[in-house]
Amino acid sequence: MVAGSLVLAMALIAAACSTPSPSPSGTPDASAPTGSASPSAIAEPVEHRIGVRVVDGAGEFYDRLTGERFVPRGANLIRLGTYHVTFNPGTYDRDDLDAQLARMASGGYNVVRVFHDHGSGGLGGDAGTLSAYMDNVAEFLRAAKAHGLYVIFAQDWLPDRRYGYDQDPGIEGINSLYLSRGGVAANARFFGDFVDDLIARGAPLDAVWAYELRNELYFEAEAAPFNATSGQVTTANGVTYDLADAAERTRLLDDGLVYWIDQVRAAILERDPTALVTVGFFQPQTPHPTRVGDTRLIETGAAILRSTADFIDLHAYPGDLTLRQLVDNYKLPPVTDKPIVLGEFGAFHDYYPTAADAVQALISWTADACEYGFDGSLLWTWDSAGGYAETWNGTDADGALADALSPASRPDPCSFEGGLPPNLALGRAVAASRALADEPAAAAVDGSPGSGWNSGDGPVQWIEIDLGEAATVAEVRLVVQQFPAGHTEHRVYGRAAPGAALVLLHTFSGDTTDGDILSFAFPDGAAAVRMLRVETVSSPSWVAWREIEVLGAR
Repeated sequence: MVAGSLVLAMALIAAACSTPSPSPSGTPDASAPTGSASPSAIAEPVEHRIGVRVVDGAGEFYDRLTGERFVPRGANLIRLGTYHVTFNPGTYDRDDLDAQLARMASGGYNVVRVFHDHGSGGLGGDAGTLSAYMDNVAEFLRAAKAHGLYVIFAQDWLPDRRYGYDQDPGIEGINSLYLSRGGVAANARFFGDFVDDLIARGAPLDAVWAYELRNELYFEAEAAPFNATSGQVTTANGVTYDLADAAERTRLLDDGLVYWIDQVRAAILERDPTALVTVGFFQPQTPHPTRVGDTRLIETGAAILRSTADFIDLHAYPGDLTLRQLVDNYKLPPVTDKPIVLGEFGAFHDYYPTAADAVQALISWTADACEYGFDGSLLWTWDSAGGYAETWNGTDADGALADALSPASRPDPCSFEGGLPPNLALGRAVAASRALADEPAAAAVDGSPGSGWNSGDGPVQWIEIDLGEAATVAEVRLVVQQFPAGHTEHRVYGRAAPGAALVLLHTFSGDTTDGDILSFAFPDGAAAVRMLRVETVSSPSWVAWREIEVLGAR
C-alpha cells in the first residue's frame, strides 16, 4: 500500500464527517428560533428501552423491559451532499431510508447511526427550514422503531447562526466550544432545544439509543490556550490553570472535557431523564505515532474514567495501527464501568483489495475488539449511496459485508470464525541481513504498514522471523516498500527449527510497486515451520518491507 495512504483515507473520513467549525459569533440572533417551548410545557418523555448497568465492575447495555443484555450491532447510514444531508428538506428520502432500515433489520442489526447537518440546509436553517428538518428526524425515528432499530444521533458542530456565544479571554477557535463559559452554555442550550423539539413532535424517544454530543471531538493544539507556554487561563469550570506547566495544560484539557460532557449531558437529562449520552473520538497520537503532523489534539482517558457520559464511542480502522496500539492510544483500561462502543470501523480499499479480504479482516477486527472490552460495533458505512467510497460499504459486492457481519449470519460477534487466521509474526523476534537505524527489522512485524524494515542496500538481502514454535502456515502476506517500481524476485523459505536447513516454500516474481500486497496461500498449510525467511534476489530498489504477516495456527 502506498505510504501514508491510510492516513490520507482517515483524513478523508474526517472531511466527510467534519467541516471547519463556525466561528463563535457573540450573542445569538434575537430573531432566530432557539427551540420549542420550555420543558415544563411539554409532555413527559417515555422511558428509553436501552439502559446501562454495571455487572462485576464492567459497564454493559441492557434492555430495561426484558432485563437481557443488549449488544449494539449496526452501521452508519449516511447521505452526503454539501455535508451530511440525511434529514435536510429537499434531500430527505423517506422511501430510500425506510428500505435501508428494512434491510438492516432483516439481517438482525439493531442500531443505526445517523448524522445531523449543522448548516443552513439543516439545523442551522431558519424557522421554517428547522421545523421541516425536525419533522424528518421524528419521522425517521418512527420508521426505525417500526423496524426494531435504535438510533444514535451524531454531529460535529453546533448549528450555524442560532447558537453564537462569546469567547472567554485566552481561549480561541474550536477550543472555545468546550472550554469557554459561552461555548458550554451554547452546547447545553442546543441539546436541550433538540430534545424539546422531539418531545413536542411526539417522537418515539424509546427508539433513541443515544444522543452523541460529538462525532469525533478534538481540541486544536495551535490555538489558545494550548499553544501558550506562559500565563494563566480560567475555563468554564471556574478553575485557573498555569500554562507554563505542561502538566497543568494536560489537566486543563482533561478537566475541561469532563466538565463540558457533564454539563451538556445534564441539559439533556433535564428533559429526557432516562436518555443515554455519549461522545465519540478518533485516535490520539501517542504513545504509538499516528496522524503525523496533525494538529488536532485528543485525549480520552478522563472522558472514559471521570465523565458522566453513559458510554464512550471510539473509532478504530484496521491498517494504520493495530487494535492493541489503538487501545493504548485511547488509554482504554481492561475493564471500565462504562460500555465502550466501536462506533466506526471499516476496511479501506487501499489495504483490502477484495470484498472477501475486507470481510475476513473485519470479522477478526470485531472479534479482537471483544477481547479489548468493546461492547458493540457499527460499520462505516452501510451503503455506497451514502456518498463515501473509500471503504468497503455494507451493500457493496451484493451485500458481502452486510451479510457476513450481520447478527443473522454471525450470532456471536466475538467469534473469529470466518475471519483471518492469527498473524503469527506479529511482534516476534526478527533478524535481517542489515537494516537502517531508523527502519529496523522489528518494524516489519509491528502490525503497522506505516512503518517498515529497510536494509539500506540492494539485493541480495533477507529478513527472518522466529515464530516462537513450530506452526502450520496458511498464508504469507508481504506489504511492498519499493521505489522505483520494477521487476522483483522474492523467495520465501521455512525452517523447522533454528539452524535447520532452509526449505523453499514459494517464489514471487513479477513487476511490483510500493504498497503492493504479495500473498500466497498454502492449500493444505505448510507444516512444522518455526522460522520464516524472505530473501530478495532481484529488485531495482533497496530491499525493504512495510509489513510481513504469517497467518496460521500453532
